[in-house]
Amino acid sequence: MVTIMTNKTEYLQALKDNDVEFTDNVRDAIYILTVKGKSYFVDAGFYHGIRSIDHYELKLDGYSWEDIIQMGTVVVPETKCFIGEKHKRLAKYLGYKILPEDNNHIVGWKN
Repeated sequence: MVTIMTNKTEYLQALKDNDVEFTDNVRDAIYILTVKGKSYFVDAGFYHGIRSIDHYELKLDGYSWEDIIQMGTVVVPETKCFIGEKHKRLAKYLGYKILPEDNNHIVGWKN
């Protein structure tokens, strides 16, 4: 059985292998992945206030949106929200709202 931690480690390596860039600034992130106590922030590629990296950069072969959201937190800086509750304290600190993992614009809205 593959554990979430193994999936996280493998996914982090897959992101790196696909030349996804990381940042130290959470306000510039589109995804947060915490592996073995260290948080990695996927860079949104802001240039003069405009995000140049789409969330689809996270959607690598073999990983569903559900997998990606289960392993980490999708960040939508423009609307100031986190998808998922893994980083609740950080969301609160930033003043971001939290959307449920199964009811959002990435996996679909429930009526």
